[in-house]
Amino acid sequence: MSKLTQNYEQLAMALGFRFDAGRKIICGKREDYGIILFAEKSGYPYEMTACVSAHSPMGTLERDEIKQFVRDNKAARAINYDKNQVKLYFKNNKNQDKLREGVNSALTNLIQLLKRKGYAPCCQFCGQKQIETSAFDVSGEYMELCPDCAGKLRQDMTMATKQKQNKSENLIGGIVGALLGSVIGAVCIIFFSQLGRIAVISGFVMAICTLKGYELLGGKLTRKGFVIGSILMVAMTYVGDRLDWAIMVMREFETDLFTAYQSIPALIEADIIEIGNYGYNLAMLYLFTIAGAVSVIYSFVKDRKKEGKFGQIGSSESF
Repeated sequence: MSKLTQNYEQLAMALGFRFDAGRKIICGKREDYGIILFAEKSGYPYEMTACVSAHSPMGTLERDEIKQFVRDNKAARAINYDKNQVKLYFKNNKNQDKLREGVNSALTNLIQLLKRKGYAPCCQFCGQKQIETSAFDVSGEYMELCPDCAGKLRQDMTMATKQKQNKSENLIGGIVGALLGSVIGAVCIIFFSQLGRIAVISGFVMAICTLKGYELLGGKLTRKGFVIGSILMVAMTYVGDRLDWAIMVMREFETDLFTAYQSIPALIEADIIEIGNYGYNLAMLYLFTIAGAVSVIYSFVKDRKKEGKFGQIGSSESF
């Protein structure tokens, strides 16, 4: 058992909740309010977030009330209310005794505040109050659901997953979509370079637009799509960099873009464009594009694993 798992189990015990070791989520009830506790950022496993399913017909918590709550509860960082769910964000705290004490105290005080403001326990999906709910993992989103909503969501997600799996891949459409997306990425490269910057955001834009373009026009993003998208990213990064130099040459020598683009090899050979500057600029663009692509592809794969997953937290049930 890892140290993190052990600490989470001890936190769950201190709160009187259950711990789902597979999902690294703590859940339970406090005065009938369903509470789900987890770390949103894997790099900060002790920066916890508590989700409380509750609804109030009187409106949301006032800003002054939230500020006062945060002042009174040193473990709390912020409160947010959205879609029948109150989120309490905790400060990062590696001291386990203080973490358990702070979370327990803040949750108790939050429930008291919600009761005073007329917030009643509810199903997060339908908003029905004073009904038995359980904690569920819905494609990576954690929700307190009543039995009817849980059954409906399960059925809808099963159907959506089957439809997506049966959806055919349009290779030509995917290539066209990826090409259009990579053009947007190339434009982004040129835009930032003309501002005198080589920005890492260009790599993210290139990767997101290329892969999303393939998915939108290709119907689905497969391994083949990742390979085609990666090839286009490499090619269009080169084209974007060459066009950027061509624009500078066009302005300097007052010629047209086509002629400027064609003349770049000759200008490099004549040492008018320094090969060192040219190579460094291109290398940095590829470095940022690779960094952006790896990050985006990792995010795609991670989201794909979560997509269509449905299971009750605290049990091995999942599909």
